[in-house]
Amino acid sequence: MLCAIALSRQTKREVGAQQRDVARASAVQWIGQACHNGAMARSQESQRRVSTNVQCDDLYDYAVAPARPSRRGAKRTSVTWTVTDDWPEDVPVAEAEIAVFEAWFGDLFDELFGDG
Repeated sequence: MLCAIALSRQTKREVGAQQRDVARASAVQWIGQACHNGAMARSQESQRRVSTNVQCDDLYDYAVAPARPSRRGAKRTSVTWTVTDDWPEDVPVAEAEIAVFEAWFGDLFDELFGDG
């Protein structure tokens, strides 16, 4: 009984494959007649044969999501920040730097500090 079922499934597959091949060939011929001219190269698609035994791979099975880390509450500890100002009293600035700042921000400096 199982052999008969397996044989009938195989026969149905073969008939389905033949029908698909005929449909594909007729569609390719119809497209070739309608669109082919001397300027366009004829597609090689009609010469390719797709194996009917190849099963489709799962296209979404190529990436595995990384494991999510467990969410624990962050430990709150009091941290005292220390700010150290170690800049010199007078910071040296070259004349070229002053010229660049005046060229770009001259209007803003005049507005903030006056024309003096």
